[in-house]
Amino acid sequence: MIPFAARNYLERALILSGLNEPQARQAAFAGPDGFDIGRWPRTKGKAYAKRRPAPPTHLTVHVTDVNGGFGVSKRAVQRWGDYLYDHAGKLPAFVPEFPLDPMDDAIASARRLALWERLAGQAYHQIGSANGDSLAIRGIDSWSWHAGKWANTNSAAWALDCHHAQDLDTWTIQTGQASLRALYWRVAAYWEVETGEPAPVIRVIPHRATDKNRRVDPQGNVAHGVWTDVVLPVVDSTPGLEVDYEFRIASGRQVPRVWDPNALHDWKGRRL
Repeated sequence: MIPFAARNYLERALILSGLNEPQARQAAFAGPDGFDIGRWPRTKGKAYAKRRPAPPTHLTVHVTDVNGGFGVSKRAVQRWGDYLYDHAGKLPAFVPEFPLDPMDDAIASARRLALWERLAGQAYHQIGSANGDSLAIRGIDSWSWHAGKWANTNSAAWALDCHHAQDLDTWTIQTGQASLRALYWRVAAYWEVETGEPAPVIRVIPHRATDKNRRVDPQGNVAHGVWTDVVLPVVDSTPGLEVDYEFRIASGRQVPRVWDPNALHDWKGRRL
């Protein structure tokens, strides 16, 4: 059990990962570019307020499949630039504080805020953004529509903001690993807080395992993709995580050998 109260699950996850309470209250969640944007006002309906019935047992990994990552409009950037100017750099209460004074670079800060505003409406619980930010978008207790009925209820959703057909560079790999690891610690903290017991082993599945239309999600056909260069290194270095190689549901297919040397099935789902 956590021996003291923390203000939210992000702080509890920090504490579980080795920081003491004072450090957790001062540190950014997933490193210098980790932020919780879960308080951002949402424009969608009841699905965003629905609570999951039990702690998640799985993490579902996705790519956003946006070439170059989510973009933002010039109008949104201008709007946030005007806001920063009009308020002398003071951010709204629902926006996490920047590590540096946003007025030091108003244009870059406005772009970041516009991107956060766009990502805040996504169904993922955690995302590694194309700008390098690790973003907690919604609480682990939040049910969200991201991969079909079973996964929506029993898994937490993680995504890397990239295109499935691109080979990943070092920057994107590091962002992905940091954000996926952050989601695991958030899930572990949620289990401990909700049940009073340590989290069980959390199992990782690809989006392809739940949907026939997502067979390339998250790896695609590239050599240095999300599964190979992000997911597997995080699983290998995190004792509480393992890949669920047998998992498939409905029209989905298991992790294929072409992505993972430990996989038990080929691309079509035939056992090897």
